Amino acid sequence: MRDLDVIAGELYATPPSEFVAKRDEEAKSARDAGDRTLAAALKKLARPTQGAWLVNLLWRSESDLVESLFSLGAELGAAQRALDGDEIRSLSASRQKLMSKIAAAVRRLGADRGVRITADLSREVESTLDSALADEEVAALVRSGRVVKSVTYAGFGPFGGDLSAVPTLRSVPSPAKKKSSRASSPEDEDEDAARAKAEARLADAREVLEEAEEDYTEREQAFTDMESSRDSLRERLDELREEIRDTEAQLLAAERGLRAEKRRYERAESTLEQARKRLAEAEDAAK
Repeated sequence: MRDLDVIAGELYATPPSEFVAKRDEEAKSARDAGDRTLAAALKKLARPTQGAWLVNLLWRSESDLVESLFSLGAELGAAQRALDGDEIRSLSASRQKLMSKIAAAVRRLGADRGVRITADLSREVESTLDSALADEEVAALVRSGRVVKSVTYAGFGPFGGDLSAVPTLRSVPSPAKKKSSRASSPEDEDEDAARAKAEARLADAREVLEEAEEDYTEREQAFTDMESSRDSLRERLDELREEIRDTEAQLLAAERGLRAEKRRYERAESTLEQARKRLAEAEDAAK
């Protein structure tokens, strides 16, 4: 019997539209095999969003690319903390090339499965990978290949925002700028506050979008399931109606046969009575 990790890995590489049916099939197989614990664990697995599914596929097929991105992100973070402008410039260029390869890989994975990679799907994938660069727990989730929904990094560290927004030298203050920042004007503070609010609103909007997309996916699956159930019931009803028509035809034939048999029975009964009467008369005449 296969274990939970193996089955879950396969399930999360399954298109979201097929996930629930496949999960329930695996749970039934486990239950039929007597492993109720595994069946219960499988039933608890949540269906991934389209973007999360693409992240899982990316990890399964291009783990080297993802690991390269994680390594490059660590180096870029160290360079930013050290305020090493030359290193940041070099690593940023490498990161842009790597992200182009990852974007092409995602498009290829989608095309192979008949999925068009929209801007929203791209943002979901980028957001999750971006969060993985800033959070080891998210990175571990990506490496598990069992991402359920996209993750948005809410911090303001070097990896905040989309992966497409690669840090440049403009994000690294020079010594002169550091001095002026200590004497920032009220206008600068207002601008920083406005930027922080805008980033917070953006994060909220993305979260709302993710929840809406997840709800849409669930409702779409529920609608598809109900539609399939209705079609099955219609087919069963048509079969029953056909069966009723056949039974009614058989009943009519049986009634016709019964009437004919009744007539034959009545003639036989009359013949029997006449024969008995003739026998009685013959017996009287013979005395």
